[in-house]
Amino acid sequence: MIAISFFFAMIAGGSSQLDLRLDVSSTLGGGLQGALVLSVMFGLGRAVSRAERQGEAA
Repeated sequence: MIAISFFFAMIAGGSSQLDLRLDVSSTLGGGLQGALVLSVMFGLGRAVSRAERQGEAA
């Protein structure tokens, strides 16, 4: 849990550097965080759904 929090803090801190150094919008960091959260949620939902289907088939 601490590693995930540290990773998201690095993304948030680095997004401000994107704007300063690379002239890229700093909202890219927020978009990346959102995409990561959604992909994990969809992956976990798919794993639960697959486990339920395997349980019914057995």
